[in-house]
Amino acid sequence: MASLVFCNASTSYKLHSVDTKPFDLLVVDDADKLKECEAVIPLQLRGLRNAILSGDECQLSATLKSRISRVARFGRSLFERLVSFGHANHLLNVQYRMHPSISQFPNSIFYRKKILDAPDVTRKAYEKIYLTGQCFGPYSFINVPWGEEELDNVGYRRNLVEVALVLRLLESLFKAWSASKKKLSIGVIAPYASQVLAIRDRLGQKYNNNAHFEVKVNVIDAFRGGEEDIVIISTVRSNRAGSIGFLSSLHWTNVALTRARHCLWILGNEQTLLASNSIWEALVLDAKDRQCFFHADDDTDMRKTILDVKKELDQLDDLLNGDNILFKEQRWKVHTFNLLHLLHCFLFTVLESRVCDKQPLYLHRVGSTYTLPSPDPTCGISLGFLLLLFAFVT
Repeated sequence: MASLVFCNASTSYKLHSVDTKPFDLLVVDDADKLKECEAVIPLQLRGLRNAILSGDECQLSATLKSRISRVARFGRSLFERLVSFGHANHLLNVQYRMHPSISQFPNSIFYRKKILDAPDVTRKAYEKIYLTGQCFGPYSFINVPWGEEELDNVGYRRNLVEVALVLRLLESLFKAWSASKKKLSIGVIAPYASQVLAIRDRLGQKYNNNAHFEVKVNVIDAFRGGEEDIVIISTVRSNRAGSIGFLSSLHWTNVALTRARHCLWILGNEQTLLASNSIWEALVLDAKDRQCFFHADDDTDMRKTILDVKKELDQLDDLLNGDNILFKEQRWKVHTFNLLHLLHCFLFTVLESRVCDKQPLYLHRVGSTYTLPSPDPTCGISLGFLLLLFAFVT
């Protein structure tokens, strides 16, 4: 007669005092998250003949709060140590969670293309369209260059433009979901607690009363072992130096990229990530190669959201260049002139053009200066208009 005992590693010592036959087999699940010193506890059970360690050394290891302990590798698991020594291991090489568009990059980078997609996830029916628009497919990197990373009162980083975009996406998803009422789970992942708090504060209790519309907002550690229908990643970092901190962690990135079932949308600053000399540079380039790279301002709702939040933060000056979001769909562009150049353009046009069909323009010499004749009141084109014309119209 077989006996099965379930317990966690730290309390397995109590089995020494239990009047039972010796155990033949020990199975340790999530062994990659168990520190070596913790793994020793169940391995000391008397009678053990075999032990199976189940885990993934490419994902997050045990959590350590001490920096000294992290440097000393005290967080390393027995599982990871055995793998690093070349111990024989068996790879479970079929994944049953992610749409193939989502699994493609992590499979290539972390698992050397050894993971196969199960038949279920490759079926057309597994591909879900939750929002209209090219950037809302199964896998997207959405470029957000207008965000500014800032420090909160505690010194943690946040990006309020990305916060606003996350809220906009959730609002759009809720509106679309309301028509079907089918169960939908959404995970919002950020690397910094400050970003998580900023999203939660603005989100409030908005979606808490909808049992079939579930929204989880948290740091990556809280998503270990979990999965959601849609995952939105806010990368937060936005700077010219390409500094992204622990966002460059391979383990962190792997977990974040592999939580979604049907859709994974990543918000980030293209230039910052390309300059980071990290896995995120490869991710952005891969998204471009696969035509999964989009600009936030290509979507009308996201463009309006960016303008609204930049106005709220009094940061509209950041957008004042001719190729930026303010002028994305305008038929005119802003050009910067110095005064002499502006006067040159104006005089040239005065001498070579007519203001309107009714009245030619000439310069009248008065002493050592030139003056314009009084405008015809029927013409309706003023000097101010001409100045605006030369400043703004191409």
